[in-house]
Amino acid sequence: MKLSFDEKVDALQTVVDNIKDKINTLARGVNSADPYLTTFLKHKNITELNRGIVVELINTLYVHEDGQITYRIFL
Repeated sequence: MKLSFDEKVDALQTVVDNIKDKINTLARGVNSADPYLTTFLKHKNITELNRGIVVELINTLYVHEDGQITYRIFL
């Protein structure tokens, strides 16, 4: 039984290590000079979209014939 628990602990530790690596990678990828992050932080707690926010954050907006909306953000 101990062997089974040890194997589960090892597997879970591997998962935790992978998640920590992903977090570190993502943390290094975004910095305070990122224009998307700067714009988002400028508006802080966004609860609804208005024209000004959309203009600053979204590069292109497509409304398709079937009513579906797709967009490209500034990155």
